[in-house]
Amino acid sequence: MTDRSWWTSIDPKVVETVCEAEATWTMFAAGMKAFESEYGVQVRLAVNPFTGDVEAVGVQGDVSRLPGRWTNPDPRRRRRPYKTNTEGRRLLAALVWKRPRIPGLPAGMSVKAGANRFTVWTDTFTLGNVAWAVTGPGVPVDDPVDETLWRPAVEREYVAARHAHDKEDGPVEPARDA
Repeated sequence: MTDRSWWTSIDPKVVETVCEAEATWTMFAAGMKAFESEYGVQVRLAVNPFTGDVEAVGVQGDVSRLPGRWTNPDPRRRRRPYKTNTEGRRLLAALVWKRPRIPGLPAGMSVKAGANRFTVWTDTFTLGNVAWAVTGPGVPVDDPVDETLWRPAVEREYVAARHAHDKEDGPVEPARDA
């Protein structure tokens, strides 16, 4: 088991892959915002516990502009398309972000808390020609960090880079369901 770790890489292949991952996340967020403005609802998201993919699990708000029939709100105020509403199901199924595989990093870390086990997914971003990553505490769900591609970083360096990145691009983080 390892503690939360911060990493940096200047390997061109790693930096390119992380840039592509950021671009797909930005396109996903833009598509989700377009869906929300077109239909006047908020998309409710969840992280797939097995893959780390971010998936639309329903909508919140007035569904009158959406096609087909939708369920009444559940306790979390999410509305989902009825099984027979294939058009509504197709619209939600299109709102998925597939977690990319970053060279030299585990997809996530498996953590045991009491009787439960959960996964903390690895987060990456680029600033200039440098890729940054943070892995959670625990045991890697796949391969451990490849230290020929990634070098350890100090938390304050990571936080400073994250703040600079978010100022530069603005954070693109859609709301997620718990």
